[in-house]
Amino acid sequence: MPAQDSPSGPSAPGQSLEQSEQPPSRRVETPWWRPSDPRRAATAGLAAFLAGYVLTGIAFAVQMQSVTLDGSGSGGFVSTVIDRAVGVGGRQVVASSGGELALAVRSVGWTFFSAQQIPLFGTARGLGLSASGTVDVLSIARQAVEIPLTPPLYYLIPPVCLVGAGWWLARSSQLSSSRAAAIAGAQVVVGYLPTVLLATLLLAFSANVNLVVASATITAEPVFVRALLFGSGYAVVFGALGGVLASKKQQE
Repeated sequence: MPAQDSPSGPSAPGQSLEQSEQPPSRRVETPWWRPSDPRRAATAGLAAFLAGYVLTGIAFAVQMQSVTLDGSGSGGFVSTVIDRAVGVGGRQVVASSGGELALAVRSVGWTFFSAQQIPLFGTARGLGLSASGTVDVLSIARQAVEIPLTPPLYYLIPPVCLVGAGWWLARSSQLSSSRAAAIAGAQVVVGYLPTVLLATLLLAFSANVNLVVASATITAEPVFVRALLFGSGYAVVFGALGGVLASKKQQE
């Protein structure tokens, strides 16, 4: 009887030839703009924002405790900022606010946003009164002796926190390429930008106050468009820088 070819016999080469003619499978790569780990990127961005806010709060508390502004502490700070924005109503806004804690939370937030080039827009509207203006808290601190803040200190806080977050993202991803590490670090924007935009809404302030001849509604809120632009810009630029530094450290 003739010997039958086994699968590993003469027919096997034909099969392997057919298989070798099949096109190689392509590796699906994640687009550079899509986080490889969205949860970790969101965590890093959120942590960067909270760390920046806390550090700003500590510096603010230390520097503001030595003075009294038209009131005390954060109340005097808010009063001065409102007066600079719309020209009236600072003291009345403080008197009708939700207390020192609410003023402190907003004061620290406004300062933290100012360090990222996000100003405040204030309005005052009432019977026969209409005023509005945009103010930058740290710019006021340069000009007004009654606000004893040190602007360079606050300007450093957001970049340092974002560089640290970008460094952690790239370091934990074990990326040796500077380009890949920069992209990984920039992904802190996934968590940072939404937090900035949410804080923009939470830090808005509105109060009905009684002036000398009329009542008015006075508002102050961070400029949303600037928050969108600079919140994303800061996160991408300084997060990427942190990623590059992490890759350089790994290459040493």
